[in-house]
Amino acid sequence: MARLRRATDSWCEPLLEPEQCPCERLPDVVLCRIFMLLPPRLVARVCSFVCRSWRDVSLDPSLWSYYCQNTGLRSADEIKLSGGWRALFIAVFGPNLVGSPCFRPIEQLEVDQAKSKAPGPWEPKHRVILDRIAVLDDVEENYHSYSHWGVEAGSQFHRGGGDGVVRENPPVDCSPCPSVPLESVIATSHDWGRLQHYIGFQTFSNKFLDQSPPFVLTAWFAARRGSPGLFRINLLLRDDLKNCKSVWDSGIINAKDEWQQAKFIIKDYNKGVRSVMVKLAGKCTTGERGFYGTKFTDVRLHFIPICEIKNYADFDEGVFLDSVA
Repeated sequence: MARLRRATDSWCEPLLEPEQCPCERLPDVVLCRIFMLLPPRLVARVCSFVCRSWRDVSLDPSLWSYYCQNTGLRSADEIKLSGGWRALFIAVFGPNLVGSPCFRPIEQLEVDQAKSKAPGPWEPKHRVILDRIAVLDDVEENYHSYSHWGVEAGSQFHRGGGDGVVRENPPVDCSPCPSVPLESVIATSHDWGRLQHYIGFQTFSNKFLDQSPPFVLTAWFAARRGSPGLFRINLLLRDDLKNCKSVWDSGIINAKDEWQQAKFIIKDYNKGVRSVMVKLAGKCTTGERGFYGTKFTDVRLHFIPICEIKNYADFDEGVFLDSVA
């Protein structure tokens, strides 16, 4: 058990030889039944590194077939993806659904390459638009740069509430974000500066989506030093005609000088969701001109299996609204 605890802490414990591992005496079928009671992420990231016997069982197709079919995935979904049930589970529940979590601008070459490539199975679709996020000290705008994020109500002349939003790297009067210290952050102003990001599920199974699989949503945010701020997230859940079925709201959160991670689980929403719109907003409370509002970055959105909801008991749930604020 001490060996298992060390593996759980490091997630990369070297494999034991079979004769060293006391679990080698367990029949594979028994070990597989035990693994079925564990969270799939624990099996993939921890159990598979304990010993060779555990690794072999953690790769068993019947184990991952059980995990997948318990989340609404079917044999028809597995056929679309090479690599079997395990690859299907990782494709659905592994990647960050957000196209650019740190608001990186996209160059023309990347846009051309994306247009020539058809999205694969279980690959979210993202819109690419002209980059209207300003950068401090830019002499002139780069009209050949694009982004997955749009400034709400943004145009060449209007960049959102207050003085708008800017991309900062490094953050001004603020320490780097601990999760992504080398990446850009968005800084807001004296009125709500809002960004929005489209995520489409056109290549996802409708049967899976109609199970209303839970989302986990996280983002890092902080106030500029000496200038307290506010932060808010909305998630618009839309059907195949882009009609809004549900509006989820984090509520208004106070931002401090230190970076904080907002952590939410979104569940029990109306079925029929085929795309989502992520909306982030920040502002300062002092009313100063300039970019003294809340900063945010590293936005992540994941599907999680229903069986793992209990592992996110410390995550807030937010509320569902009649309309977006």
